[in-house]
Amino acid sequence: MGKIFWFSATGNSFRAAQQIAEESGGKYELVKITDSLIASSPVIEDKEVGLVFPVYGWTLPQPVKDFIKKAEFRNIEYCFGVITMGGAAGKAGLILKSLLKKRGIELSFFDRAAMPDNCIYLFDTT
Repeated sequence: MGKIFWFSATGNSFRAAQQIAEESGGKYELVKITDSLIASSPVIEDKEVGLVFPVYGWTLPQPVKDFIKKAEFRNIEYCFGVITMGGAAGKAGLILKSLLKKRGIELSFFDRAAMPDNCIYLFDTT
């Protein structure tokens, strides 16, 4: 069994993580990233790990960056990332890959899921 670490504000990324877990046939346990950050140094010992989160300003949300930098990863054989996004992913995928590589983890799979854009300062709200 592995874990999917998720971060969500509007619920899109949480739903994406749930769907991945459901379609895996119970292979993954869902873990909220912000709950993991409460631990002084979370230890991740699962062989398979997923990260699911939204794009914030064409990059990763700060709690996701903090989690990757703070967690102690052991024996990770497969790591995947899925980002939810509105209009564009920016460099979120490259940044995720780079942060993980600095921690000795190879990003095995990465994908994007398009969602309705909610970056309100880009739109006329009148």
